[in-house]
Amino acid sequence: MNDSKKAAFNGSPRAEVTARLYELIQQLTQEERYRLLVDLEKHLTPKKRKYPRKDYFMNVQFSADHRLFNGFIRNISSGGIYVETLKEQLQHLHKGHHIVITFQHPDTHGHVKITGQIVRINTSGMGVHFTEKLRDLRSLAYE
Repeated sequence: MNDSKKAAFNGSPRAEVTARLYELIQQLTQEERYRLLVDLEKHLTPKKRKYPRKDYFMNVQFSADHRLFNGFIRNISSGGIYVETLKEQLQHLHKGHHIVITFQHPDTHGHVKITGQIVRINTSGMGVHFTEKLRDLRSLAYE
């Protein structure tokens, strides 16, 4: 929208802007309305994830508070992982805990040892945000 049109609507009451939007939407075909809806939802929905994830099932070991734990990675991204583990182990973990995680890299198959912080815990596992970005995830799109 050019500056003159923006200026014209800046002083308009909210109802006038809404009415004009409604008029314009009424002129669209059903397909155009659908595309507009999809675009608006994409634009207005907050993006929680900074990095795309991929499914990945692999054994993982991690330590927190001088204790060693085991679990399974369910998905991974450059920024973190989701780990499933036993409820008995989850009882000893808390949001905000810093942990050290070791696992096999999904693409290079090399040994990874990386630090992270627990950002979410639910009944079956936890979300971990890596302290540093995990490199070489070739099968994901980046920045």
